[in-house]
Amino acid sequence: MSILMLAAKKNAVIEIVVEGDDAELTMQHLVAAFDMEFGEK
Repeated sequence: MSILMLAAKKNAVIEIVVEGDDAELTMQHLVAAFDMEFGEK
């Protein structure tokens, strides 16, 4: 998984759609990244 940049202001509401065989795992990793503020906390 690689995210280069997300141009969204703080507290913005975004929708993420994942597809494929590993979609559930990918979503879990994305949620964890957001919860940890991408390691910037």
